[in-house]
Amino acid sequence: MQLLWRCRGPLLGGVLFFAASFSRAPLSFAEVAAPIASETSPQQWGRGPIRLADQFPLALYHESFAADSPAVLSPGELEVGGSFAWSNTVNRKGSSYLIDAEVRRLALEVSFAPMQHWEVGLQVPVLWEGGGVLDSFIDGWHSVFALPDGPRNDPDIGEDEFEVRGDTYDRRRASVEAPGTVVGDVTLENKWLFTEGGADAPAIAGSLAVRLPTGEDQLSQNGVDLLGTLLLSRRLGRLVGYAGVGYAFSSDLEQAGFRFEQHRLGGFFYGEWEAFDTISLLLGVQGGSNYVANIERFPNYQLYLDLGLKIGLGSSSTLELLIRENPAPDQGTTDVTFLLGLTNRFLGL
Repeated sequence: MQLLWRCRGPLLGGVLFFAASFSRAPLSFAEVAAPIASETSPQQWGRGPIRLADQFPLALYHESFAADSPAVLSPGELEVGGSFAWSNTVNRKGSSYLIDAEVRRLALEVSFAPMQHWEVGLQVPVLWEGGGVLDSFIDGWHSVFALPDGPRNDPDIGEDEFEVRGDTYDRRRASVEAPGTVVGDVTLENKWLFTEGGADAPAIAGSLAVRLPTGEDQLSQNGVDLLGTLLLSRRLGRLVGYAGVGYAFSSDLEQAGFRFEQHRLGGFFYGEWEAFDTISLLLGVQGGSNYVANIERFPNYQLYLDLGLKIGLGSSSTLELLIRENPAPDQGTTDVTFLLGLTNRFLGL
């Protein structure tokens, strides 16, 4: 409850936005948001959320939720993108578990629309996991913005060290060695736009991601993950709201002594303000149910706050910047993530 209270602003804002957007009555809130001419931006979506999978070290073994837009490419369009995310985590609950690690992810993505309202995609991550160099920087970051330190001030935790371990319910020790740089599992994606929405209805799409065991052993698995997500978006002038709920299924549940949940649920609320013709500001909250099933005192949920910026570079390229924070320490989440991304579209292939 304390965590939900800390996140009351983003959660309440997302609920009120969607409740207001489905009303047929004129809204003073909509009048405040400067409208965009329908001939230039008639869609019920904007540039969309910044997609970022969970960087928590124990989340790397399986497919995780990421905020997304229901928008799909036009038939024949090809989009090629890449992003670099850098995360730091110090997470401890007494002697039950300690997660002290840094993760860097270079994600390469290709998407293509073979026909109207259908988009297919492929993602290949290159991952590095180790002790890292950001601990002192994150300590200062938390101090400047008055964020909770959690276990970072524990004298028993060394700076820039790697340790991922936990005590299981049957009194065994699960632990992971620093893998260094590895190529992760390939993920295949399908997205279907069910409806583009309109003046009184949101855009709705569904997506299905299949993660295959193609990566190197240190951060891969021996099974297949499935992730299905329902996506919605609704426009009010220069403001666009996004929401989504999803279900994830994992078939290989044992890695390095950790036993993972086979079924998981997740969701998100995201708001976009098209501040200028080429710049969008983004604020979102997303979370999911527990990853790990056999570690004592491990929390049964994760919650993140995202602050992002998308900048249009010409007619076909977009620059993405994002900062992700957890609203409370010791909740099985990564402390902070920084992301830089770039996408480019090629028309009429």
